[in-house]
Amino acid sequence: MSYFVGRRNNKTYKQDGSEQYPFLIETAFDFVEFRNEIMNGNTFEGIHHKLVNDINLSGANFNILIENRRYYGTFDGNFKTIDNFTIISSLNADNFGLFTNMQGVCKNLRVTNGLINRTGLSAASTFATGFIGSSCSLGTIERCSIQGTIITPRGRAGGICGYGNNTIIKNCFTNVSITMTATTNYGAAGINAEPAGSAKTENCISIGNIMTNTTSTGYNGGICGFYNASLQNITIINCVAAMGSITGGVDAARIFPRTGAQLVNNYGLDTMTLKGVVPTINIGTTLLNGASATVNQLKSKAFYRDVLGWDTETVWQIDDENDFPKLRGFIY
Repeated sequence: MSYFVGRRNNKTYKQDGSEQYPFLIETAFDFVEFRNEIMNGNTFEGIHHKLVNDINLSGANFNILIENRRYYGTFDGNFKTIDNFTIISSLNADNFGLFTNMQGVCKNLRVTNGLINRTGLSAASTFATGFIGSSCSLGTIERCSIQGTIITPRGRAGGICGYGNNTIIKNCFTNVSITMTATTNYGAAGINAEPAGSAKTENCISIGNIMTNTTSTGYNGGICGFYNASLQNITIINCVAAMGSITGGVDAARIFPRTGAQLVNNYGLDTMTLKGVVPTINIGTTLLNGASATVNQLKSKAFYRDVLGWDTETVWQIDDENDFPKLRGFIY
């Protein structure tokens, strides 16, 4: 197997793309080149990449990923941060996110000050937008933290992914503001805008806000949204929606806006508004909106440990009674 040999800190290292010797991404230039390789058709199937430094992408000139360019590898963020990931484009293509179609693994990654602005996009677009991937199929996303803004006229927009088919999303945090301006939309959500197949979202929390046009036809959710997927195999378990508000859409829910999915032990902030009102929680709507929890509960270590069963010793850190959970391993 071929490999690259180099020197760092007076030590020899090698990179062959294996799990033991992953290809290392050290600089913003490395990351742009990595994405350009995907754009050129390299799926990196079976290949491992590892981020070894925090990188700032301010001013980086991205080649927009062509629709359906797939990543089959494993991207380990190594508890580093990508700051100022920005795409501003009117291109009508399914191309907005760190990956276009993420069909591998993305883990241990933090994104801050992200911006995806699909300015001037056709109001007829049905395409998807998400910070990890516009589309994530048969992939696994875990221990990722996303903070940023998505602005798009139409389509599917999620903090993690726009369309997650058979995708596992676990132990993720999003603080994403989503704005959709067209009068007809498909759906927006804090985590996965459209789960499909056997998609599973577990132990995730979303804060932020979703604003869609008040006449929108979309279905918006604090955790997952909906367009037209079959729902019976979709699972959302032990998740928390602590958004301020969701406006617009045919329907909106704190967790998931349609019946048919398997919703287990989820909670929503009791002051969160849906289309301008705090929902009345009853037997028929508890699953869709989750059980109600106060802001004090949602900042309590005991709540996540004892009620939701989260790992508060090795995965999540909680400044008890002062802040929402954060993922361990990152420098905040």
